[in-house]
Amino acid sequence: MKLASKRWIVALLATLLQSCGGGGGDGGNPASGPGGQARLTQANAIQAGILTFGTSETSMQAMQILSSAADLLHQQLLVPQQFDCTGAGFVRLTVSDDDHNATLSNGDRVVTTYSACDGTDGTLQLAITQVAFTSGVISTLNGAVTINLRFTEFPAPTLTGSGQLEYRATSSQLRWLGTNVAITLRANGQTEAMTGGRIEKTVTVPGFNYSVTISGTINSDALGGRFTFATSQPFGGIDEVWPTIGVVTATGASSSRIEFSAVAIPGLA
Repeated sequence: MKLASKRWIVALLATLLQSCGGGGGDGGNPASGPGGQARLTQANAIQAGILTFGTSETSMQAMQILSSAADLLHQQLLVPQQFDCTGAGFVRLTVSDDDHNATLSNGDRVVTTYSACDGTDGTLQLAITQVAFTSGVISTLNGAVTINLRFTEFPAPTLTGSGQLEYRATSSQLRWLGTNVAITLRANGQTEAMTGGRIEKTVTVPGFNYSVTISGTINSDALGGRFTFATSQPFGGIDEVWPTIGVVTATGASSSRIEFSAVAIPGLA
């Protein structure tokens, strides 16, 4: 239940601190373009990539963590669960059971709480709007996702987000779909945000081959404006392993474009 997405937050904080220092020699926002759009260049390609994949990964992880938490709580008859984090702190899983029927049902809230968990505090929450079971296992899970996290590393960034989750599980496929996704990172007086996101992941069973598509709009203080991104070829591979195929295109001011392509790296997960 630990958030692996902290790695992109650390990377993004480095770019935020660098941009605050002026560093480029081209003015405060050297990449800004007309109409509030960011001009995408080779110089800011890494920042654009971190924003594109980082916000998408965070929303995907939140959906997977909450669906797993819901399933575990269901299997444990809604008894709260707690796990120690690797270095310090713990993660606690709870469900509100607002209708007091002792089972997951519409209107209940699943909450994953991080308490000083390796430098992370806060919650992921799913307000359930639809849930169904097949042979005692969750087969449908829909609801509204809310993210509220704080990190202790300087400069103490906050991460907030929201979106709609649709989760489906069959004997041959698992599918997560996030729509109307919004992710915002605030740190050092700057804001990096993704809005209008659509994130979809499917995993086939058996074999655990996955397919991921992402799209949305990034509004970036570091890049001086906004840009859009979308997969032109779904990312794919074996689950938990680096993708071997996939292309996402980011588009900014004056039709400036950057393509990010998957490259198979043996042994890299």
